[in-house]
Parts: sequence; structure tokens; C-alpha cells
Amino acid sequence: MKTCCRCQGLFPATEFYRRSCTSDGLSYHCKVCERRDRKASYQRTPDGAKACALRWARANPERRRIITKRWSAANPLVAIASNATRRARRSAAGRLDKRTAYLVLASANGRCAYCGATERLTLDHIDALARGGTNHWSNLVAACARCNQRKGVKPVEDWLLEREGLEGLARALLALKVTKKVMQRLNPALMGQPITEV
Repeated sequence: MKTCCRCQGLFPATEFYRRSCTSDGLSYHCKVCERRDRKASYQRTPDGAKACALRWARANPERRRIITKRWSAANPLVAIASNATRRARRSAAGRLDKRTAYLVLASANGRCAYCGATERLTLDHIDALARGGTNHWSNLVAACARCNQRKGVKPVEDWLLEREGLEGLARALLALKVTKKVMQRLNPALMGQPITEV
């Protein structure tokens, strides 16, 4: 048991971060106090904290890659949404927030809208950004990396028609329509449209 110097609380050793420079190898403050202090420091100087984090990331690329990979494996849908948001910020087609990206992925039940695959899901713009598509939820579907890459900037109808013929085109377009209706049921306030029957 150890006493926190900040809140004076008595906690087990697991509630303190490790510090090699102290006599007992533990921080002087409990984890709760340390987190609160870090958050307050970040809010006082957000630019300084971001610069410090960026310097660390540049100095430790391998460590950063490992941490990111571990986090992405533990949070797959959030990681996909974060990547899609980051890429969308670079385009001129408006902002894609993580919540919308997450809801699009969740509405797909872990399946590609084009082929039904369950591995390596990404967000695909039905009408490509390069062809004037937007980041609106109605233009987004979950797609496996393979389909997303092969579709590229082609119109979805042309791509599906050359890939699977008329039958595949009809099946995929039906799946896209159902996905949008499921999205409306998941969060009608986000979509700004009334719930309709499937």
C-alpha cells in the first residue's frame, strides 16, 4: 500500500505508474491524479502537448507502429472509422466524423456490401470522392479492401456490371439499399430522415 502525495489516498501498488527514478520504483501520485494532471496540462497548452506527442512519434516510429497495431487489433471498427476520417479530412468533400463511419460499419454486420466478405473491412464511397461524391452517410458502405481497391473511382453500377453481370448488380444494389435503411433505424437523428419500413 502506498499513499498518493496529491490526494492523500492509500492505494495498492498497482494504482501507481512505474517510475525508475524513485526509491520504490513507483510514481508519487496515483494513476487517477496523474491522468487528471496530464489532462489539465494538455488543456492549458494543447499545441505544446501535440508537438511533444509528435516529436515522440517521430523519434520512436517502430514503437508507435507496434502500439498502433495493438490498439487497432483491439478496436477494429473504431480503427477503420479513424482511418476513414483521416483520409476524408484530406479531401474537399466535407468532414466525415467517426460516429458516422462507425455506424456505417456497424450497420453492415461485419460484411462487405459488394461480395459479403468479412475480412479487412474498409469504408467505400459509392460515388468516389474523385468523381464528386460526398462524405454523407448515404454515400458510404462497408467494403472489403479487395472490392474497395478494385472498384477504385469507377461508378458502382459499371464496376458491378463488368464484375458480376446483371444478377450481381441487382443483388449488390439491393444490399446497398437495405444497408441505408438499417442505418436509418440505427440512428434516425444522425441521418436527419424519418425511419421507413424495410
